[in-house]
Amino acid sequence: MKKLVLPRKDAIILTAIEIIDELGLQALSTKELAARQNIAESALYRHFKSKDAIIIAMLHYFAKFDKAIINSARKLDVSAKDRILFCVTGFVEYYENFPSITALLFFYEVLRRYNKEIQAEVEGIFYDRFQSIADIVATGQKNGELSTDYAPDEYADIILGTCRETILRWRLGGYNFALKNKVLSVLERWLTAVELDKVDFEPYWLTRTD
Repeated sequence: MKKLVLPRKDAIILTAIEIIDELGLQALSTKELAARQNIAESALYRHFKSKDAIIIAMLHYFAKFDKAIINSARKLDVSAKDRILFCVTGFVEYYENFPSITALLFFYEVLRRYNKEIQAEVEGIFYDRFQSIADIVATGQKNGELSTDYAPDEYADIILGTCRETILRWRLGGYNFALKNKVLSVLERWLTAVELDKVDFEPYWLTRTD
């Protein structure tokens, strides 16, 4: 069976992710990258103009399926709850299959202080995910599917916060439980609790008294 050989550029990105996962962001250097790739340090610059360019490439890897997941969720003819769960499933399945990339999730604040270009990348990933979940919730509330006890941004905080904290516990525990099952179990129960029974739902215009 032939061993899969990655293009050098992809191999460098994956090695950079491994370094951050194993040693932390402060350990990422062109010297360490070159040593792990068994190439001259100068050879890295054939693929990336700087260390910052490598960090941006890692961020692209981190969010590489986001647009496809979110766009697919918007097209689904299902409830708001199921659209949310579809997005979350896509995110956590990627993480479960690529555990080391979750290290980037916990360096958001440090990374956004590197420079304006990296800051824009980090904030773009964060706000695109956040706003996509909030938009699905807002549509669900408008259609009478989800409780309005929470604002859309509060739903997004709870959903993405649950994902982030569960991922952290998963990492700290040495990946000792099924990430997708744990996250979906918690969120499905919570979303069911805030999902309105459409049979009992009365549109706003039918309950007005003015």
